[in-house]
Amino acid sequence: MNTYEEYAQEFFTLMVEMGPLMPPVAERITRGEMRVVMILDHEGRSLSAGELSAITGLCTGRTTAILISLEEKGYIQRTHSEKDHRIVMVSLSKKGRASVETGKEDMTEKAAAFFEKLGVDDTQNLLRIIRKASELKKNVPASENPFLDDGGPLPPFNAKKRK
Repeated sequence: MNTYEEYAQEFFTLMVEMGPLMPPVAERITRGEMRVVMILDHEGRSLSAGELSAITGLCTGRTTAILISLEEKGYIQRTHSEKDHRIVMVSLSKKGRASVETGKEDMTEKAAAFFEKLGVDDTQNLLRIIRKASELKKNVPASENPFLDDGGPLPPFNAKKRK
């Protein structure tokens, strides 16, 4: 195994040990669902189901399943496009927007407390590395991207247990 494969093994082991980075919301919601809610918030506008599928890298069938679930839970609204009734437009509902705002406040408090423990220098280095990784990720084809999430269970990961 080369050094970069060892780094990858350690990275994934550490990510599993750290656990989820986003706090749970009031109602059970999957990672894929949360991702769609966060994308809708980030974009600040209605998106078509096709746009969401392209942004997430998920197949249209999986995207549709996520949208049905989010609509049943009251987090989104789906309407037909005024220009083309075949296109389904998706936007956050009042409950979805409120959940995002609550989640952002909670995440900001927790992240700030974590960064305070980490210290200024390490926090700045962590953010610098994440920014660089984010830029590099933009140039990786979806088929080669280990960070895409279909909202389902994580695939088995057989990294050696750290001592």
